[in-house]
Amino acid sequence: MGPEDPSTVFGLVGPWGSGKTSILNQVRSRLSGIWEVADFSPWSGGDSGAVSLEFVRTLTSLLGGKLRGEQRRTFVGYASYVTPLIGIVPFVGSGARGSVERAFDALAQRPPWQKQFDELSAKIQDLGKRVLVIVDDVDRLGVEELITLLKVLRLLGRFRGVHYLIAYDQETVEGLLRTPGADWRTASFMEKIVQYPFETPPVPQATARRLLQEGLQELLEATDERLDPVGVQRVQRIIEVIAPQLRTPRTIGRFLEHLHAFASHVTSSQLDLPDYVAITWLRLAAHGTWSKLADWGPMLRTGKRRRGGATESKMSEADWEELIRQTDSSAEIAPTQALLAVIFPGVKAQGENSYQQHRRSIADKTYFGRYMLLAIPEDDVSDSLVEEVIRGGGGSEQDAELSAIIDGTDWALANLAISRLRELCEQIPSRGSHLVEYVVARLQARSHEEEAFSSPVAALQELLAFEVGAAMTKGTMDARAVIALVGEKTSLRLLWRWSSPEVLRDGDGAVLKQFGEYWLGELLARPDRVRGSGMFPEITEVLLHTHPAESMSSLLDPMIPDYESFLQLADSFVELQTWVGPTNRYALRFRGEQLISLVSREKLAPLLDQAAAKAGREDYTVQDLESPDIAPEVRRAFLLGSLRNLKNSIDYMDLAD
Repeated sequence: MGPEDPSTVFGLVGPWGSGKTSILNQVRSRLSGIWEVADFSPWSGGDSGAVSLEFVRTLTSLLGGKLRGEQRRTFVGYASYVTPLIGIVPFVGSGARGSVERAFDALAQRPPWQKQFDELSAKIQDLGKRVLVIVDDVDRLGVEELITLLKVLRLLGRFRGVHYLIAYDQETVEGLLRTPGADWRTASFMEKIVQYPFETPPVPQATARRLLQEGLQELLEATDERLDPVGVQRVQRIIEVIAPQLRTPRTIGRFLEHLHAFASHVTSSQLDLPDYVAITWLRLAAHGTWSKLADWGPMLRTGKRRRGGATESKMSEADWEELIRQTDSSAEIAPTQALLAVIFPGVKAQGENSYQQHRRSIADKTYFGRYMLLAIPEDDVSDSLVEEVIRGGGGSEQDAELSAIIDGTDWALANLAISRLRELCEQIPSRGSHLVEYVVARLQARSHEEEAFSSPVAALQELLAFEVGAAMTKGTMDARAVIALVGEKTSLRLLWRWSSPEVLRDGDGAVLKQFGEYWLGELLARPDRVRGSGMFPEITEVLLHTHPAESMSSLLDPMIPDYESFLQLADSFVELQTWVGPTNRYALRFRGEQLISLVSREKLAPLLDQAAAKAGREDYTVQDLESPDIAPEVRRAFLLGSLRNLKNSIDYMDLAD
């Protein structure tokens, strides 16, 4: 291509971020010293006059001293003549003034314009220069700027030996040129302006996958994270979803830059690395969906949607597809849905859910806020703080910080901290028994509180039962050590909580038997203390669970020398129940089944007859009481009535036999 060749417009066509600017830089480098290369920036001006002037400056600067004074004046005169014509040239969509082609033909027939063009073109050819004018980022122009640029190239700059390379995104440019009633003209018009369009090559899939894998490996090193086999599988699945979407170098670079820019938050906020990678992609590529994740929380976790009132329906794969489409029209539906199915258990994509249970999951609502903020919210508890306390290496500062949360007045935050303790304890089997002491101290700090709904006391008792069971199973504590630390009453409550670990409730297990032996020894050595402890029903229940029934059938006989002693013993099986609600309520309950299991029939029968004879009418209330204070006469009347009912039950069973 020589200086005498007709002007040609080359197009470098590709989507945003496809590497057009990098290719232009290589063109400049390769043509340096062979061609005269200049950059034309049409957006630096506003109207057609300013753009024309900028174009003249570009060419005159490029040709430099080769363009003599007379030639320069000729060029400026030519530009000043053509510039007003640019403003009146009809363009796409202007049906009243005819087509673009007819307008250009009319201009070409104007003698003054053609004469000046020919003279200037000949003078430029005499310079012996091959000129390339590069115009980058054409797709970033506004519609008026774009139209002006194309007119300038068509009218003002088509000199022999002067060629143009313009970079743009075809879809964006056609969208700018498209006006009502002229849709069919846009592509054909660009074809007339750009003779040789060259498409930027897409990033090969193997390259995209390799770059993504290398970037994630660097992320692992930067965060000092380690992935277990499940974590590796999850990362591989995330790569399978994201890699096909990395179609341009800029998309790859932008994604990896964002991952590394916030990498420190993975450590400081204790995030799961695969979930962090997935949520970063959603924030960049499907921002509309990302912004709705908080609203979709229950659906993402359960796969069910509330459709009015309390009615819930299971969400289908098509439901998720439609929800994403309505929310995020710019996102690619299939990969967005597939990625959601990797990090949330309630989403299906391509017929399956890819979610795998793991620590610190974004699907866990107690961790969700960290991924959206890339920080630990004020209403959250740091995992590292909890882990330090569990491992016993936290020292006074960490212990005090976590204790302030658990002992504080914010019950929701306290319960979250206790829940996090329980969760992380399960993942640190090497923890010592010191945590039992820590939990006991937290219970003592709340000893003044009355049982209430959602109180942290219940969660602490559950955690204590869990830790006591673990310590006794490992042999670091026995029953006597537990009782010495937590007290007799608390130890009994741990044994009979429904949520306590099975090791504490298994009557055939060695752990529960330790408590059975302790209480049998106490009962035989100090029967009056045990009977009057206020815990007699719980104590005898332990004995009945840990010893053969025949060995227990007359255990309490020595404690009943007469009728009054029997009433005192029977009264020990009356317990006060607390019903927790907006205001606590109380009720009396008689544990007669334990009494008849621990007293021989020969001893019990005449005593029950005597009690039944003295029982009066039940004109008292022992249910739904507002106060735990029960009058002695009411308690005695309740006891006698309960013994009468017990006698009647025994008599009925005897008749049935």
